[in-house]
Amino acid sequence: MSNVSSRQVDPELFRLFRQDGRQYLSLLQRTLQQAGGESLSTEDRRRALRYAHSVKSEAAFLGYTNVARLAHRLEDALSGRATASLQEMLATLAELESSFSEALERAQGSVEALSETEEEESEPAEELLSEALTPRDRDMMVEARERGERLFVLECELTEHTQMLMPRRYLLTGNLEEAVNLVASHPPPDSEATTRRFSALFTLEGDRSVAENAVDVDQVKLLRLEETDYDAILRRKDETLVSGMIAGTEQVRVEMSTRSYEELCLYAGELHRQLDQLRDHLSRHETSDSRIAGSLRTASRLAESVDDTIARTSMVPLSGVFGGVEQHARNLAGFLGKSVRVITAGGSHEVFLPVSHVLRDVLLHLVRNAIDHGVEFRGERRRRGKDPVATLRISSREEGDDLVIRVSDDGRGIRVESQGGVKAAPAGSADSRELWDLVSRSGMSTRKSADELSGRGVGLDVVRTQVERYLGGRVELETEAKRGTTVGIRLPRAGQLVSVLIARHGRTEFALPSAHVFAVFDLEARHASRDRSGNLFYRYHGEAIRLYAVERSAIPATVEGHTGILLRIGRRRAVVLAGEIVSQETVIRNVSTPDQVFSQALNRDIGLVFPIQFL
Repeated sequence: MSNVSSRQVDPELFRLFRQDGRQYLSLLQRTLQQAGGESLSTEDRRRALRYAHSVKSEAAFLGYTNVARLAHRLEDALSGRATASLQEMLATLAELESSFSEALERAQGSVEALSETEEEESEPAEELLSEALTPRDRDMMVEARERGERLFVLECELTEHTQMLMPRRYLLTGNLEEAVNLVASHPPPDSEATTRRFSALFTLEGDRSVAENAVDVDQVKLLRLEETDYDAILRRKDETLVSGMIAGTEQVRVEMSTRSYEELCLYAGELHRQLDQLRDHLSRHETSDSRIAGSLRTASRLAESVDDTIARTSMVPLSGVFGGVEQHARNLAGFLGKSVRVITAGGSHEVFLPVSHVLRDVLLHLVRNAIDHGVEFRGERRRRGKDPVATLRISSREEGDDLVIRVSDDGRGIRVESQGGVKAAPAGSADSRELWDLVSRSGMSTRKSADELSGRGVGLDVVRTQVERYLGGRVELETEAKRGTTVGIRLPRAGQLVSVLIARHGRTEFALPSAHVFAVFDLEARHASRDRSGNLFYRYHGEAIRLYAVERSAIPATVEGHTGILLRIGRRRAVVLAGEIVSQETVIRNVSTPDQVFSQALNRDIGLVFPIQFL
């Protein structure tokens, strides 16, 4: 069976397929291999089924039939519809990975050809780069000319997906800074500009090939690399200096590790919590000191300003998510031979960047489900007196403290059939939650049989998992026979994703922010000791560090056989005692319940422990 797409592939959708497919196949490999020689647990089987389903459906609508066929076979084995041992599943997965790689290799050339676009109308690169120069940049150019270095201008075209333009610019800038004396670049690497053009001005003493090698990276096409005249750049009109922290500097780029960024977000959240506790304490004691009250108000305003600054660097508009999903919907409708107009609204609303990635997957599932299952063909719509062109609407709006994203179609409505053959046709007035529970249950489908595009009831199960467990939201469903279906995703606006380590000690389970976890190790009794006050210390790499239990009374007589979790805030360190490590996962932290998070592994709320109490 051919691994060449049966239809023209949209370049951006191909890149999404390549990115998602690699991730899902890696997760499948890890899930199956972790089982060892034993059978898969129910949860691992459901998780692997979701991954296989995602690969199958994306491959099918893009026309990679062999990839879809193998993913479908793996789905059959994971769902129990076909008998297969764990080794046979791994063999099928190996075939799937090989077919996926072959499909990418064969498609790359044609996709690159499709992505060739007309040259963007813009100002000359020299003009843009000259405008970006600061007085310090100009001094660097003068010094470089005195050293005998040549001046070059470089132009590239970035063919990456819109959401990846900023990371690609960071990569190019970093490579050039290593290889040449980079003077200026446009747009700046941290700019949110959607232009695919990237230009740079640099000086060089040696061969220009080092610059060519620096930009020889995936999804970047070198358009121009020419030597230019110093005077042509330096004599251009100086821009008015912009006042700021540094005179003449409009933007400052700060590189920060993911850990440091998560720490910053956690500090801001904890600062608010501590201020709230202080405010409550003062109100209970009815203090009349106006200076304390004034300082507290000022501190609260400063904390809000910190929050606002973090939010501005972390939030992205939904328009970027909607755009990719809209194109996906149009291509899928064309592939299935259906006529669909897609309308989007509310793209100006912003979400936390990691949330946008999850939302994209959720919306892709919902759109695929609506077009494949809900929207009728033109002939059927005419017979029902409908517009032969169906309408699919993707929108967002704020409702109270929530952001609600809806996917609506004017198709046939939902008729549910379980794999066991029991039929149910909920009325339009059915309770939204009850209806959603029914259709998103694993194994429920609106079809009698599964094919290589969809129909196994896994897509909505994936949506349920991602929205309810990963984003802390909920799903609402409304449907009316022959009139259509609306799926609403309700997300808490105040929620923040945080990576945590889930641990258990005795009967207590707790979550620790991963940003503050620096090591996990087995405790040995010979390294433990107590001071005169009875406090327990543990010698770790030659340093005696205070050892705590989440419940103070739960420190055992000996630490042998327990696990230590090393925490650090700044230079302060502590070791927290645990009986076992349950999982590491990403959870939602809501402002309304900052001390509680929902654990996917435990399937319930547990306490979030902020390390400041130990340090």
